[in-house]
Amino acid sequence: KNQQELMALRTAQLEQDVIRKSEELANSTLRLIKNTESLQTLKERLNQLPPSKSVQQILDYLDKHFASTDDWKVFEQNFNQVHEQFLKKLIEDFPTLSPGDLKLAGYLRMNLSTKEIAQLLNITPRSAELKRYRLRQKLGIGTEENLVEFLMRI
Repeated sequence: KNQQELMALRTAQLEQDVIRKSEELANSTLRLIKNTESLQTLKERLNQLPPSKSVQQILDYLDKHFASTDDWKVFEQNFNQVHEQFLKKLIEDFPTLSPGDLKLAGYLRMNLSTKEIAQLLNITPRSAELKRYRLRQKLGIGTEENLVEFLMRI
């Protein structure tokens, strides 16, 4: 009986750890969204300035930052800690998915909105909708099934 109680306590502790890590992941993702949004606003304002070498250097730096995959690597590590085998299972079940598809699936599993996903991917919301549509096709999901709910079950 003591061992069962100990196992129940351990299970409860592990569940709390998963919840805490999930909250940390969500918070870091929202910070990333806000930072990306701020950088996008800065870029738009710089584009309104008269052209100069300095302004162009800053714009080039911002473009390089947006193209960086470092944020995705950090996200993927944190995401894998919280949702352990999700990406692995997704790759096993659907080997034709591209890295971009996997990234989108991860964001969708976190229940991010199309607008938030667009900001993270540095694309328009319409492009994010198109990516969702293409992912739905690759997963073989009809329009009657909810994409996010499907991903939650994986």
